[in-house]
Amino acid sequence: MDNKKNIKPGLSILVSAFFFCSSFAQQTGSYLQNGMNKNDEGDYKEAILEFDKAIQQSPYSVEAYLNRAYSKAESKDYEAAIQDYKRVIELNPKNADAYCGIGMAENMLENLQDAVINLSKAIELDSTQEKAYSTRGIVRHDLHDKQGSLADYNKAVQLDSTDLKCRYNRGILKYDMGDIKGALADFNFGIKYNPAFAEAYLNRGFIRNEELSDYKGAVEDFTMLIKLSPDYSLGFLNRGKAYENLNDYKSAIDDYTKAITLSPDEAHYYAKRAHAREHQKDPEGAKADEKRALELFPATAEGYFDKAKMELDMMDYAGAVADNTKAIQLQPDYAMAYNNRGWAKFEMKKFPAALADLNKSIELDDKDWVAYDSRQEIKFGMNDWKGCILDCEKAIALNSNCSNSYLLKGEAEYKQGNVKQACKDLNKALELGVPEAANFISKYCK
Repeated sequence: MDNKKNIKPGLSILVSAFFFCSSFAQQTGSYLQNGMNKNDEGDYKEAILEFDKAIQQSPYSVEAYLNRAYSKAESKDYEAAIQDYKRVIELNPKNADAYCGIGMAENMLENLQDAVINLSKAIELDSTQEKAYSTRGIVRHDLHDKQGSLADYNKAVQLDSTDLKCRYNRGILKYDMGDIKGALADFNFGIKYNPAFAEAYLNRGFIRNEELSDYKGAVEDFTMLIKLSPDYSLGFLNRGKAYENLNDYKSAIDDYTKAITLSPDEAHYYAKRAHAREHQKDPEGAKADEKRALELFPATAEGYFDKAKMELDMMDYAGAVADNTKAIQLQPDYAMAYNNRGWAKFEMKKFPAALADLNKSIELDDKDWVAYDSRQEIKFGMNDWKGCILDCEKAIALNSNCSNSYLLKGEAEYKQGNVKQACKDLNKALELGVPEAANFISKYCK
């Protein structure tokens, strides 16, 4: 199994801009209107001063408090915004906008449970609150409630089919749930209706490159991303990866070099260029990049984890074990660090220790198909055919496109004497793009 399967990508959710959850009649009082005009201009400091005057003049004005809360939220003063929203609720306990605003502010403060409570109250008061649904979808995703998040995104899209950010976030969730086709559809929609949607190009390109083996299509998407955001280093990094998959190492090195120029302190950029330089028969350049990468990884849980990923690629399994251990010491619930440490131990033939780490990874996150995908390999290596099959089935249930699980399940079924099922699984693996399945099919399925 390629250890890269154990490295999940980081696709980023887009948080909705802080605006009113629904529209309401705007008043024309001078201070209030002046404040609204300043909001429209993005001058939130002056807007707040105008709303202060409006409130002094009319201390029971719901609109003035709502608008000032908006200005404060846009100024990233979320606590103060919450206080204004609470004042609105004192004046009108059934104001759904205020609950929605509190929920959005609590989300920004990472008070996720409070965010859910307030967004749910907003929806209870007004079931047409599209922003409440879309924001609660974000929060539920962060809380690992994927089904609840999907239901919220679907409802938000039903209420406003033009909310491209919501569709984009739903695409990320679908990818996380193994629905590659559904994720691609949402990113395609975003690009169709906003050809300048840079994040959608990034993630569609990622799927084309990592999941569909459509490397030329990925290059096209990343090229468009670079055109839209020429100073965005991830565009060059990802296009470099696509060029590598096309065996165009010269172009890959050029892109990695550009990414490094834009972000000179990103360790994994050097790691990727080192890999490409090895293929270009430039061992000295590769060694220099590897050295620089190892120097740059920060002494954080994420930094040690990323360093360990590079060490896995370099087949420095002892180093990967050591650095994943440091990541776990700093963040004891780091499921993927247990996953990757287990994989490094597996490569060192330390099967019981590897199994213990994968068990812990799954205990921490039993909805992550990658962990089952890793543990099935370890059980196969330990001749635990039945356990391997169970893990393959779990991985497939979580990600129906998990081609490696179909391949390994086919092999394990054959070891168990279940030839018919083995052939069915192997053919599915071949259908999903695993060429080595053909060898097993010709051998077992006569």
